[in-house]
Amino acid sequence: EGVSDLDASLTEPLTVALHAVRSSKLTLGGSVVVLGAGPIGLFAAQCARRGGATRVYVSETNPARRRVAEQLGADRVFDPRQADVVKEVVARPGIGADVAFDCAGARPTLQQALEMVRMGGQVVVVALAWEPVDCLPVEWVGREVEMKSCYAHLNSEWPISMDLLVSGAVQTQPLISKVIGLEQLDELIADSNLPAEERAILTRARGVLSTRLRAAAAAEELEVELSATKEGLESLKQASREVARKESKEAGTVMTRSCSPRGASGKWWFQVSRIWRR
Repeated sequence: EGVSDLDASLTEPLTVALHAVRSSKLTLGGSVVVLGAGPIGLFAAQCARRGGATRVYVSETNPARRRVAEQLGADRVFDPRQADVVKEVVARPGIGADVAFDCAGARPTLQQALEMVRMGGQVVVVALAWEPVDCLPVEWVGREVEMKSCYAHLNSEWPISMDLLVSGAVQTQPLISKVIGLEQLDELIADSNLPAEERAILTRARGVLSTRLRAAAAAEELEVELSATKEGLESLKQASREVARKESKEAGTVMTRSCSPRGASGKWWFQVSRIWRR
């Protein structure tokens, strides 16, 4: 209650970000860097601020996402294609960030994150990389940098995310660029002006949606079949009882049933006896 449908649709990425920040070693007054300003990265930056970070830096290649990160209050937003983001982040506090969140999962971001944090700092791996990534241990082992993986969320963290949305502690509107109906999805994907990155995301989303819709339709069909089967079995049982009752009446018998425990196992046995009418 108190959460719009649009906000509710963002609860899952918010909860992933919340889990990452709660799992980290971030303390009051700390500094963090977020690599990747997608929905999870943007929520991670907000949660880190709420969790006590006084300095929040963001690294992102997409200009639209960089603008959103700035709008949400990031202290500095870097384009890693235009600047040496490692040097930029390390130079700000002078010793490196306390915690880095890899929310990009791109090939260079893990190694960048490991180089950005201070001695004894922590890197929280949030994104899932589906290809080999750069990682040179000699660059960070000597500084005793800790690397922690963080997968999805805990079920107990969903209510916390909902409370953050209700209270307005995190912003969602800057993350929403456009709202379309399902019937407009194909038309939007076919739009030649649509950026390639957005087209790829929408194409994947369409594939997932189609799969889920087919699964839902199959489940509904199966439910109907099961319901029909159940009704058929009940009708068959009723018909069998009617036949048995009729045969019993014609034979002039009365059927009685008694049950009693029998044997060491304590199982119940049913006994049917016939009482002939005289």
